[in-house]
Amino acid sequence: APPTIAAVPPHDRSRPAQGWRVRQWGSPQEALRWEEVAARTPGPGEARVAVAAAGLNFADLLVCAGRYQERPDPPFTPGFEAAGVVVEVGEGTSLVPGARVVVVPELPDGAFQESLTVGAHQLYPLPETVPWTVGAVLHIAYATAHVALHHRAALARGETVVVTGAAGGVGAAAVRLAASAGARVVAVVPGARKAPACRGFGAEAGGDLSEGGEDRFPDA
Repeated sequence: APPTIAAVPPHDRSRPAQGWRVRQWGSPQEALRWEEVAARTPGPGEARVAVAAAGLNFADLLVCAGRYQERPDPPFTPGFEAAGVVVEVGEGTSLVPGARVVVVPELPDGAFQESLTVGAHQLYPLPETVPWTVGAVLHIAYATAHVALHHRAALARGETVVVTGAAGGVGAAAVRLAASAGARVVAVVPGARKAPACRGFGAEAGGDLSEGGEDRFPDA
């Protein structure tokens, strides 16, 4: 049986590594198989990481269905983000075994496997204070929110930003990034229980769309 998403001991080479493999297009239940995945020895400028946790995104569902813009031929390993510990390094890299890292892999050799070899440029330091499960889900959410706010919207200090779905992964990242950039953030959520969390992220005002209607925004 596959492991739960949690901190796991580094995979050693005494047994084959395992991972989720897309064998056919379909829903995750139809597409994925838990099976052996060869652990590749790192070459120059690369490192092998024992994966402790991996992030699951909507894009992964599209990948399994063959509906994502990247469509490698099966079989392949999906997954766009992970966190783990460096266990082996190739020549020409400053990384050392034991380093905690965020991993940004590329298809067809994705994150949903125990052992992952990538270029050193695809690894980012992860502080000891950040849990594996948090580190594994930082990249996609924050990169998406950053591009939307700063590259597409050219957000400026003092502007007002309305973030829909503000309690979700990308939404929460957008609230935090917009607030840190000096914007006034209005968080829109589908349920009153989620509003306090958004204020904790940095939102100044919020609205509950669970019943619809503009009167659900008393402080916006």
